[in-house]
Amino acid sequence: MYQIKIILIVLLVPVFIYSVILLFKAIASGAGSRGYVKAGDPAAQKLYDAKRDEKLPPSISLQNKITLSWEFIYNITERILKLFTPDDRKQVQEAGKVLLDFGTKYEHVPKYSITKEQLVRATKSQSGKEISR
Repeated sequence: MYQIKIILIVLLVPVFIYSVILLFKAIASGAGSRGYVKAGDPAAQKLYDAKRDEKLPPSISLQNKITLSWEFIYNITERILKLFTPDDRKQVQEAGKVLLDFGTKYEHVPKYSITKEQLVRATKSQSGKEISR
């Protein structure tokens, strides 16, 4: 038992000393310090406008919007169907046939007017975030 304590002390003391050294280096280098913007600073507003405008995607034509919306529906359908087992896929197809027999139809209505805010959110969502409308 005494040997285990000595081994732990020998291993943990250098780790502790190393972490303290890293902490002092981080404090000395000023890591985490930020320059705050003053209210009414015209340079800050210009910088903000420049950064905001460069992130916007180019405008999309109506035909491209419709094409992209249909591609999304087909792609998401394929992805979801791959998650099902073959038996589940068979049940979904049978349920779809029953709905079709009763006259149920799917009507795809893409939104034609997309705001600038929605475009920005959509581009950010491509990095894994959820789209909220």
